[in-house]
Amino acid sequence: MPDVYYWCRGQDDNIGDVLLRRRFLRELRCLGKVHVLIGGASEGFIGAMSFDESDVLYRSQAAWLKALYHAVIRRGVVLAANPGEVRVDRKSAVAYSSIIPAQILSRWRGGKSLQLGVAVKGKHSILRIPVTIFGRNSDLRSFREEVEASPDAAVYPDWAFDESRDAHDVVVARRDVCAVTYRVDRPILSESALEALRGVCFERDLKIVVFSQVRRDNSRTRELASALGGDVLIWEDDVSHSDQERKIRDLMAHSEVVVSDRIHALIMGTSEGATPLGLIPGPDVKVGPHFAAAAIVGISGDITSFGTDAVAELVRGVIDRRTEIEAQVGTARARVADLGESVRLVNAGVRERSGSLG
Repeated sequence: MPDVYYWCRGQDDNIGDVLLRRRFLRELRCLGKVHVLIGGASEGFIGAMSFDESDVLYRSQAAWLKALYHAVIRRGVVLAANPGEVRVDRKSAVAYSSIIPAQILSRWRGGKSLQLGVAVKGKHSILRIPVTIFGRNSDLRSFREEVEASPDAAVYPDWAFDESRDAHDVVVARRDVCAVTYRVDRPILSESALEALRGVCFERDLKIVVFSQVRRDNSRTRELASALGGDVLIWEDDVSHSDQERKIRDLMAHSEVVVSDRIHALIMGTSEGATPLGLIPGPDVKVGPHFAAAAIVGISGDITSFGTDAVAELVRGVIDRRTEIEAQVGTARARVADLGESVRLVNAGVRERSGSLG
């Protein structure tokens, strides 16, 4: 079996960044020993990734690159790019440029490379080149947004659609919670939206609980809980990623609906049976496109111009589509499983070095 080299770095205070990388990791393990570049991730992030004894972790990028190039000099490997959002900037250009020679050399020796479940953000023509080169030279390539569709790359739902709790499904007698979380770096919901959400929750007997999936959102969580008159689930400093994920999943398992502008809060909600609702206080540039890739549409939108009645109508309309959305989520989960099967079928065709490259 070939060695697998996995670039695996995400926002350390974001449980969503754990979910998709952990799901991808499970497929990569089927191919061989996984060498993971985890960088400066906290122990909490590392623990939530559920690494096992077979995984080799590297905090040093230089050490990971050294191991990668030492390997491809002798044989082909599987090289897996970091899934998730790729911001086109100098940092991503340097990162991709550092692995493209290894990708080419590994391919000459029968190795494979994967760029799966990415969303490329930014249009800088020069800095985008390394990302594009790696993608076009990859044996498997997929995007997680419809807007990224191209003739040579498929669109699949985000890996996190097929990442749920391992131990057991939680069965509840009644879903009586409206779970809410919002980004701290975007405008807060308007008073019209807050009034509409309070009103629909009152008429449907739903308790509002505002939670943090991203630790830096704690201040917004407190602010929204006060405005909505809801309970609070803060991500406390002494709570690990795994424990906070468990708390959120328990909350979502009791939730009728999850309301957010964070895509992985909504996706995690679907895996626990809650209906996703994206009330976006601005342009809907993330939630809509990501759910469209899962063939789930009409669950989000820019509500900046909506009055109370219009927001309430949107909220009721999405909640009432529960059965339809559940079926669509099931299809999305199956498509992610299909993508995983494609990964497991990758045959690196490894061959040891025989002679020179000349």
